Amino acid sequence: MAEECLNKNGLIDGLVVAMIKTDPIPMFEQICDKVKKGSGGQYVSLCPFHQDTKHSFSFNEEGQYNCKSCGAKGNAITFAREFDFNEKDYYSND
Repeated sequence: MAEECLNKNGLIDGLVVAMIKTDPIPMFEQICDKVKKGSGGQYVSLCPFHQDTKHSFSFNEEGQYNCKSCGAKGNAITFAREFDFNEKDYYSND
């Protein structure tokens, strides 16, 4: 498995990576608060990386994310790694 697919504890497996790459939105919705769908496949929410009172965090269907306030940015794999996201978490939003 590629190093970029591992979380802090080395626990993201290939199935989770495949699910996140196919549809990262459930992962972002599970972790982020007050998600709103915008136009063109963009979503906004409160940033999970800092105490946020505005919808400064944005993400898209391709898995790219960015916070206008704290500068956090990356892709779905780095996000999953940061929050120790796993297969159980992916399905708990159903």
